[in-house]
Amino acid sequence: MATEDPESAKVQDMIALHYANIRSFWGVSDPTDLKAATYKGLAALYVTDERYTALDGKPDKLFATFMNRAMICFADNKLK
Repeated sequence: MATEDPESAKVQDMIALHYANIRSFWGVSDPTDLKAATYKGLAALYVTDERYTALDGKPDKLFATFMNRAMICFADNKLK
């Protein structure tokens, strides 16, 4: 997946599922509060925090960068 275009419709559909899953852990009661800034902050962790840069337990900078770009694209375009 990390070789796909992070802005493609296919990837953005997957990121929408990721966002919905993550959001369920936040306990946000107001459905109009889309938490764009919070999701973009999480995206930043993928490239700055080693706990988020691993895939299958091994560091994977390509995956981390891919997730960062895909999540920011989603926040910028869908969480307005």
